[in-house]
Amino acid sequence: QYLDGKFFPPNPAVGLDPFIWRQAFGTRVFSTFGNPNFYGDFLVAMSPLCLALFMYKKNPLYLILWLMTAFNTYVTYSKGAWIGFTSGFVYFWFLYIIFFSHVKVQNLKKYVILGVIFIIILTVYGVYFQLTQRTDSAKFRVYTWLSCWEMLNTSPVLGTGIGTFYVTYPAWRRPQIFYIEGKHNTESDHPENEYLEVWYDEGTIGFGIFLWLIITLATCGVKALKKFSSPTIVIDKKGRQKEVSEDLRAYYMLGLISGWLGSLTHNWVCVSMRFVSSGTVVWLLAGLIASLIVNNPLPERSEENVISLYLALFLNTLFWLINFLWWKMTTDVAITVSVVLFIAGVILEEINKTKSYTISKNLNFSAGKLSQRVVQVVCVVIAIYLATIFRGYFIGDIHHNIAIFYSKQGDWSNALTNYNIVAKNNPGFIMCHYFMGNVFNDRWTLTREFHPEWGDKETDQPWTEIDVGKKGRIDPERSISKYQDVWSLAPNYVQSHHQAGVVYMKLGTYFKNNNEIQKAVFYFNKALECFWKYHKIDPIFPVNYQRMAFIYMQLGDMGMAEKMYKAHLFTQWLCQTPEDVINPKKITTEEEKQKYEELKKQYEEEIKWVCCDYHKPQHYLLATEDWAKRRAQEYSDSYLQLGNFYYVRKNYNEAEKFYIRAINRYEQNFNAWKNLMVLYKETNQLQKLTELINYYHKKFPSDTQLSNLK
Repeated sequence: QYLDGKFFPPNPAVGLDPFIWRQAFGTRVFSTFGNPNFYGDFLVAMSPLCLALFMYKKNPLYLILWLMTAFNTYVTYSKGAWIGFTSGFVYFWFLYIIFFSHVKVQNLKKYVILGVIFIIILTVYGVYFQLTQRTDSAKFRVYTWLSCWEMLNTSPVLGTGIGTFYVTYPAWRRPQIFYIEGKHNTESDHPENEYLEVWYDEGTIGFGIFLWLIITLATCGVKALKKFSSPTIVIDKKGRQKEVSEDLRAYYMLGLISGWLGSLTHNWVCVSMRFVSSGTVVWLLAGLIASLIVNNPLPERSEENVISLYLALFLNTLFWLINFLWWKMTTDVAITVSVVLFIAGVILEEINKTKSYTISKNLNFSAGKLSQRVVQVVCVVIAIYLATIFRGYFIGDIHHNIAIFYSKQGDWSNALTNYNIVAKNNPGFIMCHYFMGNVFNDRWTLTREFHPEWGDKETDQPWTEIDVGKKGRIDPERSISKYQDVWSLAPNYVQSHHQAGVVYMKLGTYFKNNNEIQKAVFYFNKALECFWKYHKIDPIFPVNYQRMAFIYMQLGDMGMAEKMYKAHLFTQWLCQTPEDVINPKKITTEEEKQKYEELKKQYEEEIKWVCCDYHKPQHYLLATEDWAKRRAQEYSDSYLQLGNFYYVRKNYNEAEKFYIRAINRYEQNFNAWKNLMVLYKETNQLQKLTELINYYHKKFPSDTQLSNLK
């Protein structure tokens, strides 16, 4: 992946990486782990083991492997992985100095300390440099942590429940997150800090147990390491006595503890240990540490194999082949992978033929109590049952991707059929229900039909009273039903409230066009209810305000329509002050001073346009900056809409003011330029018109014919 990103062209060209995820993260490597952070966590956990084996066997291949691990960690360009890798490195040498340096300890300490200090300085500089290049990554985490801390304080003792972060977080998400992501239809399932999430989920009691387990295992591991590393006296080639640690367990324990603690450190800025790809490795290390602690000394008795190794390999390969086919892998790929597994197993067995394998004296597989057998059978049955459930999740994921493909093609029928398969296989997959609601919303078929493959049931009621007298549903009814399924799983899921508002707004427009005013008013008010709900969790989404303004106009409430445009413009001051736009300490000219004074007047006017009692600037003014410039085009458009509002009502002074603000906020808002010119023509302000045209030519000298305004 590194060579592919460095020396080969970007997608859709062909490169070294043959997989569909090629260059998904640009030049950052991520192996097959899904993203660079997961891969980085794996490397953090494994690198101390490579180093420990090198220190034991002095084989340069292990050192090369460690250097490759270090290089791969570097090219993930994950700041968290760098911190975790360095932490594991520091833990390793700290423990090594304490338990392994039996001779020349002072010289060893000196070199190790110098090396560790150098690595720490290098990492600090690298992290700082990355922060200056990609500041949003750190900002995203900080603002998410702040929200999580506020959530934590709602139930600090017992917690809110395991896995509930994604359910409640949308109500606490700060506006800065929307500015950073540049989107509004995203979700955050985790707070990017494992310890904060455990504390929030399980409260102080659960968090205390979590820390207790970590501290207990780490303490017992260090005690075992001390015992394993006890030196023995050997005679070297020159006949001199030396103290050395010959127990391989000591080096295993050194690598395991260092890697595990390094990964735990990494998870202060991520939640990689919650995901299968990297989390299994982290918890495997914990299990191996516990195993070395408990099995002391290691078992000594050998037992003969019940069946031949090659028959065992064949049965193992057959087991995986059946699994691959059951999980819908294509036949040719399943057979190929299974054959490769069998060949690899044979090669490993040939390499290890001379080695003996030992098992515990306490284990006896040929005999056992009836109760033990019953427990074993129950565990197998439960495992098979769970396997069928998780297979359903996997099959659902396949059909989810197929459904997205059909949606992009506009093939609604096949898209909905596949989405429904997803919902049946994985009822808790929120995104599937949400996407189905959106498909019905976009398609908007008002002919009542019965389609069980789309989720229609015999008991469905025609609550919209459109095309009644037939069995089945129309798309608005299906859409709201799917959004209700979403809310049963996550009450504030991304833009579900806004999308439901769109459904009701369309219904209101439909009934108004059919002169059914009472029904139109009912659905317009339902739409407003949904839009206001969405406003609480996302105060800066411009379309939400525009649609509310439209509805208020339909209801004849021009005062509220005006307030909606102003409410959106107010939100640009939720997270900043005029000093974030123009720093008064850096003003050097009279023109800059005048701009600053005008901005302060504008701020004093617009800060009074409070959008609601829920969102207030004092909640969001921590570490302010000019956030609104990231959405300059959106705020400029709201100024334009407000100008149009006043223009239609012949309030030309206000219209002129807001057209000018639209241009100042985003100079390429050509509709604002055009409307301002029209206003000057209509009001016969020819001098202002001439000045405006000259100013336009100054800003856009290549547009001599005013073609952008036509």
